[in-house]
This record gives sequence, C-alpha cells and structure tokens, in this order.
Amino acid sequence: MRAFNHPNFPRDFWRTYPLAVGLSTLLVLTGGWLGSQAIAPAMVQASPTRVDVTLDVLDNETFDLLLRRAEAVARAAAQRSFDREILITEVNVVIAARKGNNLAPILSLQVTRENWRDRPDPRVWSTYYRISRRLLNLESPR
Repeated sequence: MRAFNHPNFPRDFWRTYPLAVGLSTLLVLTGGWLGSQAIAPAMVQASPTRVDVTLDVLDNETFDLLLRRAEAVARAAAQRSFDREILITEVNVVIAARKGNNLAPILSLQVTRENWRDRPDPRVWSTYYRISRRLLNLESPR
C-alpha cells in the first residue's frame, strides 16, 4: 500500500476511476487472457471445400470430348472456389456424367491453394476414372 500513499497518487482514485479499477481487476483475475484476446483474437480455421458437378453427355459426344469438358469445368470450379473464399486451403472437385439412367464419375480434382497457384492445371491434380467410358456406354466404335 506504500505506492498508494505517494504524494502524486490521488486519494479518491477508486471513486474517480472505477472503470480503470474494474478493468485492471478483471485482467488480473483472468490471468491476462481477456487482454490477449482483445489484442490478438483467436486464429481462424482454414478449411477444405468440395464441389460436385454432374454433366449430361451430349448427343454424339465421345468420351475424350467429355473428358476435356470435365477438365474445363473442374478448372473453373477450383478457381472459383479459391477466388470466392480466402480461407479455403484445399478444393475437391468431383465431376460425374449422366447418360440416360447411367451416372458415373469422370474425374476428381484435389488440390491445395498453394499448388493451384503454382500450377493451375486440372490434368496435373486430377484422378481419372477410365471405367466410366464403359459405364456410360461410350465405347469407341471398332
């Protein structure tokens, strides 16, 4: 209590500055947690995102043309996802195709933001499902 008897310390400090006293007490009682949260808020969680797209097979479309179209859609979906939300760290795009009653996955693209920034090529980051050619009855004529 010796500091409070200092000649420059006002005797009615507690009544004159109740907010300062209250905040000081709160910081001491919370171990400084409240002050650190006010100065440096909690970290924001980054997250992956998933995009599912279904393409209808066009009349007389070959499987190779369908794959090129699926790659273009996957590229646009990945770029749009990264552009739309800065907290997204990874994008997973699944492209499926439908022909009549048949539905089959064509490709899946999985890429991180950093890898996409370095090389925005869906062919590098995609997994292709070649069995879809048979499932969609898009076999090459012999």
